[in-house]
Amino acid sequence: MVNADLAFDMTSPDYKSILDIWINMHNYAEMPVNLDSFGRNVALLSTENVESIIKTGGFGAPVLFFQSLFIHAWFSEVGL
Repeated sequence: MVNADLAFDMTSPDYKSILDIWINMHNYAEMPVNLDSFGRNVALLSTENVESIIKTGGFGAPVLFFQSLFIHAWFSEVGL
């Protein structure tokens, strides 16, 4: 299974720095970010929570193989 999600610990001291870069990237691409919904209507769970959801779904330990700002991608195999 391959899974890609927006993920980050919003309570982390690094969150504001990553968010600023995320906003600048979207503004540069002329795709403004609606911060009112970010983290509420747009899910933003911690990487640990996403990994736990994958494991709870019957998959083995997820392996992070890609990250770009908030975008994280994992792969996992069934029941390992």
